[in-house]
Amino acid sequence: MVNIIVRWLYALFIGSWISLIWFLIGYILTALYFTKGIGLWFLERLGVVFSLYIEEEEERRPFTFPIKITSILWFYISGWWIGIAVIIISIFFIIPIFTFKTACEMIQNIDQVVMAD
Repeated sequence: MVNIIVRWLYALFIGSWISLIWFLIGYILTALYFTKGIGLWFLERLGVVFSLYIEEEEERRPFTFPIKITSILWFYISGWWIGIAVIIISIFFIIPIFTFKTACEMIQNIDQVVMAD
């Protein structure tokens, strides 16, 4: 496990801006639908890009692309801008170190917010 101070510094200076780029790449790949598996991989690993957070193997939850029409419409209409808003809010949450854990949890669950599953 990486030291919390190192993770905080990384998230503050590197992860905050690179996670936006990572999210947009993941969103575009998922939106193309035939590359949705690669796009979901990007969205699931956003926590590592944002703050070097690595889940334990038993904590990792399986995620599949939803087949409900409401989830697919949510992804294309609202999911992308809500995902960006969550990342921006998380960036403000990493500035004080005492809200760093909340920011990491928000980013770690962003795939559920974007896909509304």
